[in-house]
Amino acid sequence: MYDQGGDTVAVEVSGHEARLDKYRVLLDRMEAAALTPERSQTFVHNILKDL
Repeated sequence: MYDQGGDTVAVEVSGHEARLDKYRVLLDRMEAAALTPERSQTFVHNILKDL
């Protein structure tokens, strides 16, 4: 475990890089599919109007 400065502490765990890569790919896909903040706001606003 080592301090990266500020509020972040990193823990090195060998053998888990492949699993982390898998989750990084999933996160990248979710971020790519996500609406921009503006489009998200419009989407929610339109839903609320329909209620």
